Parts: sequence; structure tokens; C-alpha cells
Amino acid sequence: MEIRKTEVTKFNMGNIKFLITLLSVLFLSTGWGQADFISPKDVVSVDVFLSQDRVHRIEEVKFALVTEIKEGWHINANQVDSEFAIPTEIFIDSLEGVTARGSIFPEFERKQFPFSEDALPVFEG
Repeated sequence: MEIRKTEVTKFNMGNIKFLITLLSVLFLSTGWGQADFISPKDVVSVDVFLSQDRVHRIEEVKFALVTEIKEGWHINANQVDSEFAIPTEIFIDSLEGVTARGSIFPEFERKQFPFSEDALPVFEG
């Protein structure tokens, strides 16, 4: 009888956290055109929280992107009413062995702006 050793691949949480942080910046890019002189980092901050510290193959892990928008600023909601509005989205690049499934956004607010006749769905600081 032959016994074979199988190699176990470790799931590098540092790489996952970096990827999630990078992707969260892309997620927030839809609201950055509000002013040319302010850095997006000054308007929106992002924290990433994982549901567990370690992940093993075939385990599910949930993560949350918690954003804080500076008071007086807004980003478009994930659901928009106008063909000209760009919805906020989360894009996750694939990693080997990682499958992303769905996203849940908070409820948006409808806010009136001078450039629109209708109140627009936004996330606001």
C-alpha cells in the first residue's frame, strides 16, 4: 500500500485583505468627480472587516466594506434612476480558489440637487 502526501495550500489572508481594500477604492470611485481639488481619500474612508481571522479551503468567509463619507459629500447609490448616473458597484478580481457571491448595500437616500429635477438616490455623509 502506497501512502501519498498531499500538499495543503495555505490561504493568505494578507493578500485577501489587500485585494478587498484595493477593490473598495474602485467601489467608491463613482463619487469622486464632485471637486477637482479634493483627494478622494479626504472624502471617503474605507475599512474592511472579515467574518473570521483564518480561512481554510472550501470555507466561506464574509467581509464588509464599511465606508464613511465626509459630511456634505455623496456618492451615487447602487440603484440609479437616470441613464446618466453611474451606479456604485463593487468589483472583485478573481483569485484562484476564491468565488465571490453577491453584495448587499445599505438603503440609499433621495436627495435633491440643482442640476436635476428629480431627487437622486445617493449615499451621503
